[in-house]
Amino acid sequence: MKEAGVSAGLKSSNIHIVERADVPRGPSGPRHGRNLALGLLMGLMLGVGLAFALDYFDNTLKTPDELEQHVALPSLGIVPRIDELSAKSRKALPASNNGNSNGDRGQLNHYVSPRSVVWEAYRSLRTSILLSHSGNPPRRILVTSALPGEGKTTTALNTAIVLAQTGARTLLLDLDMRKPEVGRRFGLSDKSGMSIFLSGNSDLSSLITETPYSNLYVIPAGPLPPNPAELVGSQRWQKAISLLSEYFEYIVIDSPPVLSVADPVILSTKVDGVVLVVLAGKTPREAVRKAKSVLQGVGATVLGAMINNVDVDGHYSYYYKYYHRYGYYGHESEKQA
Repeated sequence: MKEAGVSAGLKSSNIHIVERADVPRGPSGPRHGRNLALGLLMGLMLGVGLAFALDYFDNTLKTPDELEQHVALPSLGIVPRIDELSAKSRKALPASNNGNSNGDRGQLNHYVSPRSVVWEAYRSLRTSILLSHSGNPPRRILVTSALPGEGKTTTALNTAIVLAQTGARTLLLDLDMRKPEVGRRFGLSDKSGMSIFLSGNSDLSSLITETPYSNLYVIPAGPLPPNPAELVGSQRWQKAISLLSEYFEYIVIDSPPVLSVADPVILSTKVDGVVLVVLAGKTPREAVRKAKSVLQGVGATVLGAMINNVDVDGHYSYYYKYYHRYGYYGHESEKQA
C-alpha cells in the first residue's frame, strides 16, 4: 500500500524533461582574454590619469617655458647634468655635479672637455649675460639661488672661467661666508679671504690669488665670521667693490641663497645684475617667485635665471637640444680653424 501511494504521488508530478542539456566544451569562466583586455585598458587609463595628476600637482620648474610663464623671468640658458656625460667627453676643465652638495670637494676633479655640451651651455650663459643690457654689459655679476643645493657655486665658477676665456681680467669672489666652496674647489686655505679684509685685518691686494686659468683670479671667503650680513653691508665692502671694479673687467660673486639669509639681498644692490640658478625638477615655482620678489623689492637688477642639472635624456630634453643646436656649427668652425 505504501509503494502504491508513492507511485501515485510520482505520477501526479508536473515536472517533465523538455530537452536534455548539452555537455559544455569548456569552462564558462574566467574569460582570460576578456579579463586581460579589460585590465590593460583600465591600467592604461589609470596610468594616463596618474601622469596628468602628477603633472598637475608638480610645482617645480623644468623648462624655460615654465620659467617665463610661471615666474616671468627670462631664461639665460640651461645646463645639462654633468654626471650623465660619457667618459670620452671628460677632460681637463672643472665642473662639479650640478646641484649635488655631496660632490667631491677640495679639488677640481670633475672634468669635461672644452668642446663638450656643458661648456657650450656656459658659453651660451655668458652670451645671454653680456647681451642682457645692450651697449652696457654687466660687469659685476651676483650668482645666487632661491634655495640651497641648486648648483650656484658651480655656476659662478664656470661662468667666471668662460668670461676669462674672452681675454678679460676676471675675478671670482666668494662671499658665501656661511658655507664657502670656491676656496676648497681651488685648494686654497680658509685662513685667509674676504672676511679678513671686511673685518679690517688685511689689505685687499694680498687676498687676490691667480688661478691656473688665464685671466682668472679668485678671492676665497676666508674664516667664517659671526656676522656675515654686517660685513657685506659695511663701508669696507663698498670700498672693496669699487677698487676691484677698477682692476678687473668682470667680477663674479658667489653668495648664499636668497631665501635663507639676508647676505645676497644686501649684495644685490651693489652689483650690475643678479643671476638666479634653478635646479631642474627640484626648485618650486613659489621659491623662485619669492626670491625674485625679494630682490626686485630692494631695487636689484635680476638678469634672469639659469636652469641647472637638466636631464638631457628626460622628457624635457627637447628644450636642451633646441637651445644648443648652434653648438654643432661652433664645433665645425673650430675644426676648420
